[in-house]
Amino acid sequence: MKTKYQIIGSLLICLSFGMLVFWLVLKTGYEVSARGASTPLMDSSGHELGFLQPLTWELVAMMMAKVSVHDVMQRVAPPVVWCAMAHGIGLLVLWLRVVTIQMKTAFFAAQLVFFASGFLGILMWTAGFLISAVPDGECIDDDPLWASAFAGWFFVSALIAGTTWCIARTTCTPSLQSVEGLVHASS
Repeated sequence: MKTKYQIIGSLLICLSFGMLVFWLVLKTGYEVSARGASTPLMDSSGHELGFLQPLTWELVAMMMAKVSVHDVMQRVAPPVVWCAMAHGIGLLVLWLRVVTIQMKTAFFAAQLVFFASGFLGILMWTAGFLISAVPDGECIDDDPLWASAFAGWFFVSALIAGTTWCIARTTCTPSLQSVEGLVHASS
């Protein structure tokens, strides 16, 4: 596999991991701020953090500022840990030379099965933005954590699996011209 594909794939995996961490911290911040606080958070424009209240970047920053590592660790479910581990293994799979292109394709294609709820996250967020351009507290509260958190990994895995599959098809199967040359040479 060419180095440029490995670098782009690595950047995509790191971006997906950042999305996973961001979503985990956001969900934790919402639970700590909206459910655990005696007074609701309010931004400088008067928007309150709540179920059907618009979610602003200022509110997101305020929620994230209230989150501690301890709060996040209390809410980490095993599927989130598995997804985080899959990111690390995915980086290894991309860069290790002993892993064949077919094994890379198989690994990333398997992620589409293991983290299929990421497809639901993609659908939910796409539908959410088509219905309402402004996310609200309901987007965080009602959304199962792994559906949105796994959306990035599902997308990146699909992209890398498709790319490696295309590379494998062009490098592992003989071209039509070489097959025709063999046919003509043998006759």
